Amino acid sequence: MSWLDSYMFPLPPELIAQHPEPRGREYARLLVVDRGRKTCQEGTFADITGLLRSGDALVCNDTRVLPGRIDGQRPGGGKAEFLFLHPVSGRNPPGREEWRTLIRPARRLRPGLVIEFGPDTGAELKEKNDGIWRVEVHSAVPFREWLGIHGMAPMPPYIKRKGNERCREDLADYQTIFSRKEGSIAAPTAGLHFSEKLLDAVREKGIYIFFLTLQLGPFEFLPPGKFGDDGLPPEDYEIPSMTAEGIENARKRGNRVCAVGTTTVRALESNYREFGRIHPARGKAGIYIRPGHRFQAVDALVTNFHRPGSSMLALTCTFGGKELILSAYEFAVERKFRFLSLGDAMIVL
Repeated sequence: MSWLDSYMFPLPPELIAQHPEPRGREYARLLVVDRGRKTCQEGTFADITGLLRSGDALVCNDTRVLPGRIDGQRPGGGKAEFLFLHPVSGRNPPGREEWRTLIRPARRLRPGLVIEFGPDTGAELKEKNDGIWRVEVHSAVPFREWLGIHGMAPMPPYIKRKGNERCREDLADYQTIFSRKEGSIAAPTAGLHFSEKLLDAVREKGIYIFFLTLQLGPFEFLPPGKFGDDGLPPEDYEIPSMTAEGIENARKRGNRVCAVGTTTVRALESNYREFGRIHPARGKAGIYIRPGHRFQAVDALVTNFHRPGSSMLALTCTFGGKELILSAYEFAVERKFRFLSLGDAMIVL
């Protein structure tokens, strides 16, 4: 048994969004949770301009998803789907690079097996550790460049597609409009709801928008409770000086800091724990936010609806209060909100 078992709730499969809101990002539904009044109210995501105040700081994660999904051909036939996570540092011979990957189906995989991706490009399996393979890639061009041309969107496994149907539009749908710094395995999905028009409306109201970068690991592709008791692996983050200064100025004025997404929360709270304030830095977001955590950097949270029993749901409950957030999720299920990465959103004030 894990402590995350108390964050389970019934999620009908038909509520798991398979595509974004067709009318546009800002037309997604928004559940407004007021911690002071203990209330939930339904609206649309564009209502966020009326929920934040002039002088507030809205902080977004500008990471960009690596198009790291590739279908390979096994020796003798059969496909293997690779999700490339990140390169392994160190010296490599010309035309070869080592990467860490997830591979499925996992049956009959063994060290030494070579999977081909196309002419002159493939990967040899080296070793497996905690479900992640280290592979040596051979390619005529730098492999990240090759992925940029041939790679596909690494959609979470609960988003179903047939063949390569998923890959064309998903490359755009699974990126925020402010994504800049490539390196994530999954999108910071709360940011997917912002359009250029909505960002302009936010700025026009006098709300400041700042960016940080946190590179997401493969949590969406692993069982929800995998890291439940041991903590989450640290993730690289960077807070630029402009963002740190803007957040600190907002705090001094008495304005709110609204984090867009649980990844932004982890970066800000990790940074504050280390420095006692928001400080420009590159570091590791190793904080595990669970019951008992005292929030010091974040006053409001924009987030999507998370999987039952997940650490992201536990973070949201820790911020908003477990009873209130779980009742909000019950309300969302009853009202048929759309859940998970491509679904609707919640703001906790």
